[in-house]
Amino acid sequence: IVVKKKIFVLSPNFSKNDGISTFSRELCFALNDIVDERFDILTYDTETLSKKYKNNRIFLKLNNLKIFNIISFSILIIISTIRNNPSLIITTHAHYAPLAYILRILFSIPYIVVAHGIEIIPQMTLSKLTKFRKLALRSADHIWSVSNWTRKHLINLDINKEIIEILPNTVDGNKFVISQKKEYLLQRYSIEPNEKVILTVARINKNEAYKGHEIVIKSLPDIIKKNGPLKYLIVGKNDDNENLLELIKQHDLENQVILCGYISDEELVDHYNLSNVFLMPSYGEGFGIVFLEALSCGIPVIAGNTDGSKDALMNGLLGKLINPKNKNEIISNVLTLFNQSINRIELREKCIKNYGRDAFKKKLFELLEKCNFFKN
Repeated sequence: IVVKKKIFVLSPNFSKNDGISTFSRELCFALNDIVDERFDILTYDTETLSKKYKNNRIFLKLNNLKIFNIISFSILIIISTIRNNPSLIITTHAHYAPLAYILRILFSIPYIVVAHGIEIIPQMTLSKLTKFRKLALRSADHIWSVSNWTRKHLINLDINKEIIEILPNTVDGNKFVISQKKEYLLQRYSIEPNEKVILTVARINKNEAYKGHEIVIKSLPDIIKKNGPLKYLIVGKNDDNENLLELIKQHDLENQVILCGYISDEELVDHYNLSNVFLMPSYGEGFGIVFLEALSCGIPVIAGNTDGSKDALMNGLLGKLINPKNKNEIISNVLTLFNQSINRIELREKCIKNYGRDAFKKKLFELLEKCNFFKN
């Protein structure tokens, strides 16, 4: 009997639509494609136990408590490790690095941590970057960083740069495709035939104000003055309604700015295709999968030039990079794209060539080879 090697993939959640969950799913798809029959990929996230005990009300209630969830998840992984004896652990979030570190001490299992962005930056992370978490990051066998910007911040934590490799995000080119503007959305948002549409896809959260929604809203009156009527659609969960509504009101933009809220996966592609320009002048984005999704739909992109967006747009090869705090740069670049003839097919092809699933698999295979994973 051939005993299969096991790879554990630990993720906060595989089913959500945020960047880390999307990356985690894509990583598992790619792993399953590139490893041969000698390997098994076993996935665990914070929902694993909830699914297993979905009929146990007491457990589900307790599992909603953060501390209980952390403890129950840790016990699950330790028991699974004893049972399965994995030869590698990949955690797609730095928060699980301490658990992987403990497992290596107990069972000598190498581990890889994927670093995205704000979760490893002390002044930006929403949960404290503890000494133990830093130790676990420094002790990792390898860290896969989604961008050079994130890599720079990892080095700032005194992590040996030799263990840091770049593994950028990817996009599902079969899902995010070019199509015409859909009539049901034109009607839903009362978009006139002559109106241009600017789109941002990013959750609105006062703790994550780096996405750039506010400066876009402040730039709109000048864009409208020079361009004529337009709509600005913000797609994403909204936890900061009052501040944004106040800003919209201040600039008399109640008819121009539409807070779409959470949009289902089925409709998301149609929202990208509804837009003329995708604009997110962020200054704290680790990479920005949304840029790839827009480009894969053939939509031109404007992004900030001070964060991981530079990697997503290949230093300006795939879109326009601007100073995210400069209103004039936002205005002039939006107007330029409005008046330009865009070759959407070419834009999409460039994106897929560099960031499609095949490119991601190739890079992942190289990284696994580099850490001698395929050697018996």
